[in-house]
Amino acid sequence: MAESLSRLALKDAKQSAESAKQQLKTAKPRSDGSSVSPEDLERAEQELDKQRAWVDDLLKKAQERESERAKEALGKSAKREQEMAERAQKHLRPRQPRRGGAAGRGRRRPGSRRKLDA
Repeated sequence: MAESLSRLALKDAKQSAESAKQQLKTAKPRSDGSSVSPEDLERAEQELDKQRAWVDDLLKKAQERESERAKEALGKSAKREQEMAERAQKHLRPRQPRRGGAAGRGRRRPGSRRKLDA
């Protein structure tokens, strides 16, 4: 959750930087006769570009961390599912018939009646 909040803050920072960049672009033509020199505007724009690149890098790293975490979680889930599937297969296998026929179970083959002497 903290990762989501920090990523959200970084996205907000990126949007703020883009907004500031737009404001700087509109301020350049209007700087004639104002107290802000074109050099100051240029320095501000360069600093803004540098900071925006830094935020972009942080966002990229956060996405990579989240992707890695998701991959690990998926791997763990896949392993658990594989184990459950193997257990299910083990229990669902058809049982092998017992060997040895009917001997000792009280069953007789047809036609093999025992003759009783009275």
